[in-house]
Amino acid sequence: MLLYGFVYADTEFADAQMSAVTEDGYTLDSSQGFAPRVHRAPDWRLSRTKQRQLAELIDALHASRASQSSPPVLVDVDVDAGDWPQCVKAFINAVYQGKGIQGSAEEFARRSLPLAVGRSGGVPAPMTLVDGRSYQPRLINDVSDAAMLVAANRAGLHSALIGPPGTGKTSATVAAFGDRIIMMNCYEGMAREDVVGALLPVPGSAGQYDWVDGPLLQAMTLGLPLLIDDAMWMPPGVQAMLHSAMDDSRRVTVIDRPGEQVVHAALGFSIIMTLNAGIGYGLSDPILSRTDLIIQVPVNFDAVADHVPPTLLALAQARQQRALEEQDYTLWVPSQRELVSASSVETVFGVDFAASALLSKCPSGQADDFAKEAANVLSTQVSPLVAVSP
Repeated sequence: MLLYGFVYADTEFADAQMSAVTEDGYTLDSSQGFAPRVHRAPDWRLSRTKQRQLAELIDALHASRASQSSPPVLVDVDVDAGDWPQCVKAFINAVYQGKGIQGSAEEFARRSLPLAVGRSGGVPAPMTLVDGRSYQPRLINDVSDAAMLVAANRAGLHSALIGPPGTGKTSATVAAFGDRIIMMNCYEGMAREDVVGALLPVPGSAGQYDWVDGPLLQAMTLGLPLLIDDAMWMPPGVQAMLHSAMDDSRRVTVIDRPGEQVVHAALGFSIIMTLNAGIGYGLSDPILSRTDLIIQVPVNFDAVADHVPPTLLALAQARQQRALEEQDYTLWVPSQRELVSASSVETVFGVDFAASALLSKCPSGQADDFAKEAANVLSTQVSPLVAVSP
């Protein structure tokens, strides 16, 4: 963790004390005989401007204590955020050992920004997921999608990935965080207890119940990102449970939770939602207004180009281009998974049969439209797969 600050002593014989700002936006100050004072502005968001402003406060404080202080330095300590006593000790030791780098508020602002938000300068290298599969990151304004999610999480920003099924939305999140993520799968009948938790019977103990935190509270207390998969299936009343967690207050009140009823989000918590347009309940306006980043995730045709017949690939690309131009995210586009499946059908039955197999997967309200586009690309009529009597 990168810090910018200085070491000082109020008197010649006093123990060393320090004041610093961390890369995660905390101001940290130790005083002799007291626990470190830690503060983070409620409106803090990771940005170069915010980081520079915090570092300038350190410069101003140093100017008032210059006669008893070391010069302001940059120190990278191997301490987890939140372990503030150890952080103070590591910082002071590093300064005394000459490991600090003299810097400035501008230098701190530049270095404290995550490497993830730097421009990639080319195609990102493939990543290996925790289950052994390979994932090829895509670029969002020249930034790797996985790297962007990491940077957003560090800043406490909430994200949503919207696109057809099978486009790699969940895989991008797993690539970013590995197994350090809490996942919540949404479905039509889910309730409040699926989000915040409930009293559950203790196995083997008749009449005894223990409270078990739901995925939202687990992610908040552990300081981990929460992946809400298929978020549009979350009923509106259940969505309301997320409001205060996504606000700057970053807390949730659960009145029937034994012990601590107000749960505050630890550093590292943020929400990432995956959305399949046109299904479920949709997202409420309060949730959308609290979502900082909404990213479109179209089908990645490059990933399957070597495995799909050119005519089927051209058909899918034409649909996606139309969806992007018309900003119609409900327009059905064959997913990577469906294209690979159609390719397997094509090797057995031919391309026309494979196109019919794709048509059979198209939502009924768009089937005629898809059939017309398929006919234009294939120069032949395409109909659904239907068993008829000879």
